[in-house]
Amino acid sequence: MGRTFDFVTKSEKVTTMFEWVDFILLITFTAEVSLNLFVYQLEFFKDSWLKFDLVSIVTSWAFAGVTILRAFRMFRAFRLFARIGSLKKIISALMSTGNQMAAIMLVLA
Repeated sequence: MGRTFDFVTKSEKVTTMFEWVDFILLITFTAEVSLNLFVYQLEFFKDSWLKFDLVSIVTSWAFAGVTILRAFRMFRAFRLFARIGSLKKIISALMSTGNQMAAIMLVLA
């Protein structure tokens, strides 16, 4: 398991609980993306947030057993930001600076 709080790694019961909660949320998000795809059909692929949802869900299912890629699952939380206008603006602004931030990181590295 990746780096996490000690109370999670030391207790099999807590670890199992976290895994079940993660699985239930993954099923819930999968149902939501499926319904959006059914309702919006081809219009689904015109919305960047919906595409982000789809990629995060597919990646979560594809790499469910890979421990090191579990960190990618945190990106599912960004899905919730899309539902709140002010947070959506902040995330959109951060994502729009991605190339510039990558260039700065390369210069500093």
